[in-house]
Amino acid sequence: MIPQLIFPVAVFHYVSASFDEFIAAYCVGALGLIGIFFRNVFFNIIVKTYKSQKYSALDAYKQTN
Repeated sequence: MIPQLIFPVAVFHYVSASFDEFIAAYCVGALGLIGIFFRNVFFNIIVKTYKSQKYSALDAYKQTN
C-alpha cells in the first residue's frame, strides 16, 4: 500500500514544482487511468513472477543439502 501512495505523491510534488498544481493533478489522474487500463497486464506479470518464484522456492526446499 505504501508504494502505491508514495509514487503518486512524488509525481505530484515533482510536477507541481516544475509546473502548476492543476497540471500535477492531471498527471496523477492520468497515471491512475493508465493503471486501470493496464491492470490485467500488470497482474499477469505479477502472477508469472509469483509462479516462477514459488516453484524455485519449492525446489530449494526439496533439496536436502
